[in-house]
Amino acid sequence: MADEQFRLVPVGPDNAVLVGAVFRAVYGEDYVDQLVYRPEELLKKIAQGRLAGLLALDNAGRPAGYAALGATAPNPCLWEEKGLIVVPAYNKTDAGILLACYFGNPAVWPAGVAGVFAAAVCHHYFSQVICAKAGWIASAIQLDLFDAAILHERPAGVGRISCSLFFSLMPPAGGRSYWPSAYRGILSSLAAARREPEGELSTEPLPGVGATDVQVSSVTASRSLTVNVFRIGGDWAAVVDGLAAEARRERLVSVQVFIDTANPAIGAAVELLRARGFFFGGLAPRWFGSDGLLMQRVFADTRYDLIKLYPDTAGRLLAFIRSDRLAVGKESGAIT
Repeated sequence: MADEQFRLVPVGPDNAVLVGAVFRAVYGEDYVDQLVYRPEELLKKIAQGRLAGLLALDNAGRPAGYAALGATAPNPCLWEEKGLIVVPAYNKTDAGILLACYFGNPAVWPAGVAGVFAAAVCHHYFSQVICAKAGWIASAIQLDLFDAAILHERPAGVGRISCSLFFSLMPPAGGRSYWPSAYRGILSSLAAARREPEGELSTEPLPGVGATDVQVSSVTASRSLTVNVFRIGGDWAAVVDGLAAEARRERLVSVQVFIDTANPAIGAAVELLRARGFFFGGLAPRWFGSDGLLMQRVFADTRYDLIKLYPDTAGRLLAFIRSDRLAVGKESGAIT
């Protein structure tokens, strides 16, 4: 098995049924994204230009693993590397490393895709090292993003999984970018790591009128909520309070809020979030076309001692996140 040679082939009509076979070998019928078990729906998403799947086949044509790129961010030109999985019988082969490295090459990205990111789990180093070796930059850390029970092998002692967001290098965003004064220093460090220009200091107040435009998505099994903020209106405080209320009502653990840095009032918007117990998560380059600023709130005690980070710059980012969480907790009276 160690000498097995693998072919990497795109998922298409002749092999889409094998994707489900890969996931059944690991999860049975219980993988959180049921799309992988439905070849017709999988092919439809591929045909729509929202997914690119890849299978690793052994010498006999049997499926050994699967990886994918998908359009998950608001920016249709920024795709996520996701779904990497290896059939247990091939765990000691290079199938996983071949799949992991494949989408690190921009030459194989679907037409129109200008950048790729990955949510690398923080209970081991493997996926983080792969991203870093591809030249991607760890720009954000999402604490306690999902329940470890979702994984086919639950890490010892780990209840929730945190993720480090790695982004490929991309051309700088066009137009102005605004940064909250509270995070100017850390954002400057993140921009420098990407060799990108700094944003302007946000000084505008919150708008007095207009409706906030958000996109909210939740994953029940993960007990998490992701919010993309496209426009901030006069009802911003009510929207934020509503998110916190929903989190408590649904017994969520993690709320992740991405705000468009093209909004000149982002500084005031962030200060209101901080007053409600939200703290810094990082920068999501080109999330909206322009960059996204990640703010998060976690309704649990994070096991920082179980978080493993690579490279060292990610560790420094986590140190800032922890200090901001502590500061916000003191300022807002929030239970963190």
